[in-house]
Amino acid sequence: MKLLLYATIFAAILACAVTIYSQSETPGSIKVITCRNCEGILITLPNPEYPSYVGYGPHKYTGEVGVQIVIDGKGNVESAKAIFGHPYFRRMLENASLKAKFRLPAHDGLLKKLTGILVYKITPSTREIKKQAKSKLGIVNGRATYLPKPQYSQKLKDLCAYGQVEIEILISEDGNIIEAKPISGNELLHESAVEAVKKAKFATMYEIPFKTRGIVIYNFLPEKKCFDAGIVNKKAKFIPRPEFPKSCRCAGKVVVQVIIDILEGKVVLAKVISGHPLLGVAALKSAQNAIFAPTFMAANWRIRTKGILIYNFSSSGKIDF
Repeated sequence: MKLLLYATIFAAILACAVTIYSQSETPGSIKVITCRNCEGILITLPNPEYPSYVGYGPHKYTGEVGVQIVIDGKGNVESAKAIFGHPYFRRMLENASLKAKFRLPAHDGLLKKLTGILVYKITPSTREIKKQAKSKLGIVNGRATYLPKPQYSQKLKDLCAYGQVEIEILISEDGNIIEAKPISGNELLHESAVEAVKKAKFATMYEIPFKTRGIVIYNFLPEKKCFDAGIVNKKAKFIPRPEFPKSCRCAGKVVVQVIIDILEGKVVLAKVISGHPLLGVAALKSAQNAIFAPTFMAANWRIRTKGILIYNFSSSGKIDF
C-alpha cells in the first residue's frame, strides 16, 4: 500500500515537472524552459518577474541564461552560479534559483547532493522591443568601412577562451568610436575585442549626422573546444588554503578560471576573472596548486577541461572555498 502511495506521489511530481516548463516567448517574461540533470524531480520553480525598470542600456536582451545549481540532500538549492547568458541578468537569476525546491531520489537508502542547470528564457516586452528598434542600429558589422580583427593570443586559446563576444559601441557623427563596452561573451576575450573595435570606422548614413549606437559581434573560433566543467570546487581532492593578505582590509568573492589536465589531475593554467586584486593574488596561487581526481572527467579525456574555482574572503579573515 505504501509503495503504491509513493509511486502515485512521484508520478504526480514528475507530471508537474513536465507541465510547468514553458517554451513560449511571452513578451516581458522570464521563464524556466528546462532543468538539465534535474528533470522530473522539481517540485517548485522560481518565478522571477521581468524587471519593470529594464528598457534602457545594454541589458535589453532576448535569449537564455543558464544557472548551475547544487541541490542538497533535503531538496533545497545550496548554491547557484550563472554559467552562460547576458551578464546583466545573471545575479538576479542566481538569487531566484535559490528558491527552487526538489525531491531527490534515494540512492542506497541515502539522499545525495545533485548538480543541475536551470535554463531561463528571457523575452523583453513589446514596448521595449519597439524602443530598442528606434534607439539602436542593431548589429553594425556590415556598416563598418574598417573593422580590425581582435588579437587572439595563444594564451587565450590555452585558457579555453572562445565563442561570441558582443560589444556595444557609440559611433560619433564622423564615424569614429566614442565608447565601447562588452555586454556578453567570455570575460577573458573582452579586452581584446574592445581594443580592436575602438579602431573601427563607420560610414555616416544620414544627411544630418548624429551619434548612433550599435553592436559589433566578434566570433573567436578555437582550434579545439574544451569541456566546461562549471564550478569545480567540490570536484577537487585538495585546494590549498589561500593566505589572507595582511595589508588588505578587504573582502569579497574571487573567481578563478582553471584549465585542468584531467589525466594527471593538475591545474596547467589559471587566471583570475573577477575580484579584489590583492585577494586575487592569494586565490590564484591556491588555484594553481589545486589537485583533482584524474578520472573525474574520464569520459572527456580527449579534450581540455576548464572550470571555475570560487573563493569567498570575509573581512574577519575567514575564507570559504
